[in-house]
Amino acid sequence: TASGEVSAFSINLNTVIVGGIQVHTVMAFVIEGNFPEMILLGMTYLNHVNMREQDGILYLQAKY
Repeated sequence: TASGEVSAFSINLNTVIVGGIQVHTVMAFVIEGNFPEMILLGMTYLNHVNMREQDGILYLQAKY
């Protein structure tokens, strides 16, 4: 819209798997339009993993 607002819709994803780490019932948002071009991995998934950064690389490890 002209005011900079965008439409977004919330959904629950049954399962999200990243690098073999599986998390169930992850809240996600679908944003209308062409941006962002890359899919963003949010805190609703990342809260379920341990994260550490080393030499500019983010490593994820299952918490459980």
